[in-house]
Amino acid sequence: MVQEVPGLKVRGFKISTEAMGRLKVEFPFIGDTVKVDSTVNTATQVTALTFPTQGLRCYLDDTTVRINSQSGGALAAGDAVAVSNLTLTFDQPMDVRHVGGQTTIIEPEENAFPVVTLDLEFGRMDAASDDFFAGHKAGTLYKADIDIVGQAIGTLATTYELRFQFPNLYVTAYTPG
Repeated sequence: MVQEVPGLKVRGFKISTEAMGRLKVEFPFIGDTVKVDSTVNTATQVTALTFPTQGLRCYLDDTTVRINSQSGGALAAGDAVAVSNLTLTFDQPMDVRHVGGQTTIIEPEENAFPVVTLDLEFGRMDAASDDFFAGHKAGTLYKADIDIVGQAIGTLATTYELRFQFPNLYVTAYTPG
């Protein structure tokens, strides 16, 4: 069954690690209706789609996480941390309003600041990861970036990169391994 959501509005994303270190991306959304009888997106059309090579996926080993204190120098190779699990969530709160004279909602609008959460699990409890416990207790501010470099694509062997930068990061919870 094909479900079509006209007027879909993405309200965030979540990147997380799955089995064998594969990165998964999810997009929560809001829409006004779900159509199951679409004349545009039919089951025949969807099953006839062709997809790019399945092997071009991003994995945790394609990912570099660097972090140091906000007062420290610029992020460098020495700031890379060994991460065994990560979840990055971006959530943009939106209002959902029903109005008179129609059975669907009006277009959602942003109604609060976005909330960004980064959960990191370190590969081992070592001196580098243990520093975050002291930073948590002291209220230390950090800066960080996450760099995901994909596999080479096409005849030109072009690689694509996705980088997230966090100039003002702080530890809200710390669970020693």
